[in-house]
Amino acid sequence: MRYHTYNSVPNYLTNYMSYSYSYSPQVDSFSLREKGASTGNGDAGAPLYALGDLQFIPVEAGATLILNRANGQQQVVTPDVARALNECARFASISAHTDSIVRAIPELAQQRELVRSTLEQLANAGILSSAEAQCARLNRKNEEATRSRTRVFIITCDRPGALEKLLESMASMQGLSRHEAFFLIDSSRNANNVDRNRELVELFNTRSAKNIAHICPQKQKDLCARFCEELPEHAEGIRFLLDRNLHSDYANYGMARNFCLLLAMGKRAVILDDDILAYRLKAPESTDSFAFEGGVASEVRFFPDLQTVLGNIEALEDSALDGISHCLGLPLADVPAAMGEEHFNELQLHGAPGVIM
Repeated sequence: MRYHTYNSVPNYLTNYMSYSYSYSPQVDSFSLREKGASTGNGDAGAPLYALGDLQFIPVEAGATLILNRANGQQQVVTPDVARALNECARFASISAHTDSIVRAIPELAQQRELVRSTLEQLANAGILSSAEAQCARLNRKNEEATRSRTRVFIITCDRPGALEKLLESMASMQGLSRHEAFFLIDSSRNANNVDRNRELVELFNTRSAKNIAHICPQKQKDLCARFCEELPEHAEGIRFLLDRNLHSDYANYGMARNFCLLLAMGKRAVILDDDILAYRLKAPESTDSFAFEGGVASEVRFFPDLQTVLGNIEALEDSALDGISHCLGLPLADVPAAMGEEHFNELQLHGAPGVIM
């Protein structure tokens, strides 16, 4: 979709009042307050809004139809209004969104109050998603939800040294029997590494309350051939997903995960790389709270040296597998209780992308 550009202060908000209207039966009319109308109180504790699952459709007269696919609300605006809404991708107050739009489009600095009132009207019309509504949806419990036991998968490729350290960290873990089964998906190309991995698994099985099944390359080949024989109509797709020979010229890291999902067979699956240790540690200066993010923000702590970091690490009693599987497969509404909180609240959505909600 193209937006026209302008060199002077845009008048799209005035144009917007002249022909914008609502198609939604829940909103009978749509009219903007004139510039200078009241925009509400201060920002503290203000409701949060963001763009959700919206579709922007060009219509006649150069207008744009905005469709909120989550609630069915529709609104016709000018393309410039649609452009301005791109600055409202993350949950924030109307005041904060107004600031973002004015920063992105400096020509609107003299129309700040009208920008704000426009956003308020779009929020009231259901075009912008509210954090309050999203929290109500997230906190809706499913009483019929049940969880299966977990199956744990380790994927490895030509790194027996790393695998040995991982298995050593798992051997003394408590509660392995809580998991239904363990598998080592071995993608090693070197036959000596396959043999060494087999020895490590056999040694682990003599020391652990739960055995690991070694799915070596030959077993993977046999499984692929068996599925192709039993399901000839799907043979091409099966070979694409599971036949290493079809992808021999390329890195095939995803194929090991395909076998994990196949062997999970509807169970909860915990997949571990071979270059980790299964100890569970509490990060230094970490917080127990949680929030929704869009893959952009992260918590970072800086320390002068490794010794300082190690001195601030706290070992937790439960294993890494228990930590991973604690919330795995839970209905989203049950996650806060599992994390020691009552329910999701609007503050946890602040700054989160509306589209992921």
